[in-house]
Amino acid sequence: MLVKNDNEFSNIFPTTLGVKQGGKLSPKLFSIYVNDLIEEIENEEPCLKISDKEKIDGIVYADYIVLISTTKKGLQEQIVITERYGYEKETSYNPSKTTFMVFNGKMSRNAKEQREDLWQEDLVLNGSNITQVQSMKYLGANISDDDKNTVHIARRKKAAYGAFAKVKILGITSETIHPNMKGQLYKIYIRPVLLYGKENFNLNKAEKLAIKRIEGNIVKNMLGLSKKCKSTELFSALNIESSYTKLNVLKCELLTRLKTNYFTNLVLDYLESIQVTDSFVDEIDKISQTEDNVTTFLDRVEFCKLYKYKTKLQTKSGVGDNQKLNQIRDIFNHKNREMIPQLLSPILRYSV
Repeated sequence: MLVKNDNEFSNIFPTTLGVKQGGKLSPKLFSIYVNDLIEEIENEEPCLKISDKEKIDGIVYADYIVLISTTKKGLQEQIVITERYGYEKETSYNPSKTTFMVFNGKMSRNAKEQREDLWQEDLVLNGSNITQVQSMKYLGANISDDDKNTVHIARRKKAAYGAFAKVKILGITSETIHPNMKGQLYKIYIRPVLLYGKENFNLNKAEKLAIKRIEGNIVKNMLGLSKKCKSTELFSALNIESSYTKLNVLKCELLTRLKTNYFTNLVLDYLESIQVTDSFVDEIDKISQTEDNVTTFLDRVEFCKLYKYKTKLQTKSGVGDNQKLNQIRDIFNHKNREMIPQLLSPILRYSV
């Protein structure tokens, strides 16, 4: 290895270690390392075109590399480039950890598209066939070829209950802990696990309701309450925004980040131009439509900032029956904390 600093060069020295796993600089260093590979792939034809001038060839974060093509042959050409680059740079790619997925496989295609995709041989990397899968995990998000969210939600549910079990083992869900502290523990250690990656998915009403039930049951369990108790007033008293609101905030934060990047902003502009129903841009617009008329004069980024600020104020003040919320909060401060579940149950239990 040789290090260059402006016009100065170090002596050549051997290196036996790669970038540190989990290091802050590691993704950036690896991005520099694979930059030439990305340029090679970009110079080739296989890709997903989003306009006459813009296209997507792949998505790269550190060593998580996703190649994208509208034809199987194009994907194989990208794999060959990657394989050759690895050989030249003395790095190898593991075929057993490499998979491929086909999105919109049942969608009808015109004659031109069918002719371009006549080649249907096996995809090969380093002499081994690449396995086709129906779902895969990328940066913690489970993606399915049918564009469904079932796998990701199920795994996030399992992970959230796993996080809850770890918190429970430490004894910090015991009756001696103040309910407000338990609420904070949920927001810090469990909710991020449950909602991880969900801002990227278009969730239907049933899926949102399932998420609401999961976190409602976890919080009620932390406070020693039955599943038959209501969670809306409980969450307001604990200053925890609803899962619906939190998901909207996460989506607004994602949009704000995407708009600051030139390339991801192009994708957002493309989604807006083709007017896809239930696209990410469409979701943000639906959130804004539920707010007051003031938001109609704001662009999406301005709306997202306002929505986040407004949500923060509402969460602090508590939303709902103020008399009942004050009653619940008074119970939270009861001197005998072992009595708190018994005192809360009559107030929060569903009426028969």
